[in-house]
Amino acid sequence: MDGRTRRAAMRTGICMALIWALSAPAAVFGQETAPTDDSSGADSEGWAESWLDDFEFFGLIRIRPELHSNADFTSSTNDHADYVGQKARFGFEKSFRTYYTLRVSVQDSRVWGGAPGSDSGASTANADSNDSLDLDEAWLGWQGSGAFSVRLGRQHLQFGDSRLVSASDWSNVGRSFDALRLSATTSFWQGDLWGAVLAEEDSDFGANNTGVGNANPSGVSLSCNDSGTSCTVSASTPREIDDAYFAGFHNSFFWGAHLLTDLYYLGVYRKYIQSSTPTYTIPGAEITTEDRSRQRDNLHTAGLRLTNRTENGRAVIPFDWTAEAAWQTGTTGRERDASWDYLGQSVILAGIDGVPLNNADGSQRTARVYKEKEVYRAWAAAADIGLSLFERALRIGAEGAVGSGDPNRNDGTYATFTGLFGSAHEHLGQADLISWQNVRAGSVNLTLRSDDWGMLRLSYWEFYKHRRQDAWYAANGSALSGLSTESSANARYTTQTASDGTVSTPVAQLGRMLYREYDILYVLSFDNVVLAAGYSFMLGGDALRNEIDGVYENPATRRLRFEPRSDFAFLSFQYSF
Repeated sequence: MDGRTRRAAMRTGICMALIWALSAPAAVFGQETAPTDDSSGADSEGWAESWLDDFEFFGLIRIRPELHSNADFTSSTNDHADYVGQKARFGFEKSFRTYYTLRVSVQDSRVWGGAPGSDSGASTANADSNDSLDLDEAWLGWQGSGAFSVRLGRQHLQFGDSRLVSASDWSNVGRSFDALRLSATTSFWQGDLWGAVLAEEDSDFGANNTGVGNANPSGVSLSCNDSGTSCTVSASTPREIDDAYFAGFHNSFFWGAHLLTDLYYLGVYRKYIQSSTPTYTIPGAEITTEDRSRQRDNLHTAGLRLTNRTENGRAVIPFDWTAEAAWQTGTTGRERDASWDYLGQSVILAGIDGVPLNNADGSQRTARVYKEKEVYRAWAAAADIGLSLFERALRIGAEGAVGSGDPNRNDGTYATFTGLFGSAHEHLGQADLISWQNVRAGSVNLTLRSDDWGMLRLSYWEFYKHRRQDAWYAANGSALSGLSTESSANARYTTQTASDGTVSTPVAQLGRMLYREYDILYVLSFDNVVLAAGYSFMLGGDALRNEIDGVYENPATRRLRFEPRSDFAFLSFQYSF
């Protein structure tokens, strides 16, 4: 039995012992058992119940072929992708001792043929680096006799319309949080307070290493040939992992059949990032814990949501609506040159020997005297309205969303809204090419529903930049630099080139439209089976064309690479129990 097998057996044994201990009669632990009623032959408190009582199994399997074509609207890149994604989940939920609930589920998420184990076809076991099986949920809950409850462990968090906190079930993987959650419910209010660990820096003493975080160069390593006659010196990059936490307080207020109000706070807190070089990169200086490439990053989001969809996400009347707004503040942990220092006062840098330092071009190296902390100042808003006719068989709807952008990414204000842990799928189109960041989006849609024939939805979307100077942000929140016209330094009148070579095009020459999207979705449900098919057709706009084709470059050196069409299609089969 190897070390991995032994550790797995130990973990299994501990879990089984914990389950037995929680479900065993109290007399096993030296406590008095509750009195029994001999006439009934059962424990009146349920302490002697069978383990199989109140035991529920559940699971699902979803297989979804997908096709993505030309997502970057560039003809010179080969970004056509087609694959089959599969998600399989199995678990159980057990209620015991009246107040306790244990829920555990495992999930296997894979792309067909993506982890075969070997080229010989031994596809039932993955390589160590390609594990696709993991815990989806593993929590222990306590439900009091009143309105108070507690959940501890890996769990799903999802609130409101899932724009900021979501389990992301559309994803082939989804999202779970390792958290402690406290909940309370009354006739007019439901509150949830939680704290979650997003990333842990410290590994335990059982060699259970963490594997997330930043990798910063630190120290040197030697790579030598077999004979040892020559070696290459390079920077080593050990994992440098940042502690990160997520806390929130979400409140829902029920004002009757026609109004529900959500009021929430969401906080993301990240540890500072240790620098691999001394302050100002002074040669020969000792690296200390005070040398940091970034200080603590604290992002605070407060939001308000109003809706009349009070009956399981549906309105009592034919007209339904939802409106939501969120504001962000905090500090990013970065320092910027002080915006109020119009003179740009600076000092000459020198090494520990007192000799002035030079840049690569021979000029003296300087540093600005006055700095300021970069702060978050961002906002977002969204609205969705609809009118249902013919006993809700037909719905005509419209939806809009704005996520703030940053006109100047070199000053002391970070004004691009951060989408946190939400899901943009269907809220910002079906193709998932964009996130709730630096965007102005609008949609009209038509939905047909039938008990026998399923649901058909047609949608049209337009996506524009909120700030022309900012980037286009992908569905995962990353900036798609180089695919749309930008001006990171807010160059208003002339082209600017930064010291790192970044070129900022004048704002007047920037495009605003990203793309248009046409969606069709069909869903058919029967028994425990859900069949779905969708297709999306996108047409790129001037913000993409002007950058990809280099409209403002020298015509003699330009290369036309803009391909305005992009496609997305999928088929989905899901069975759940």
